[in-house]
Amino acid sequence: MQGQITPAGEQLCDRLNPVLEELHRKQFERFGEQNTQQLITLLEQLRTVIKEPDDAK
Repeated sequence: MQGQITPAGEQLCDRLNPVLEELHRKQFERFGEQNTQQLITLLEQLRTVIKEPDDAK
């Protein structure tokens, strides 16, 4: 399946991106750099497991 973003949708994304980046920065600033990096590592591992077929069965 393919989709397209309209020019109006692209403009909306351009306006929302800085707002969301600031929100995420504020949400994670008290979480700490070490915890943030650990979360990123765990999420990357999870993404890999989800993408791989289940060979264990």
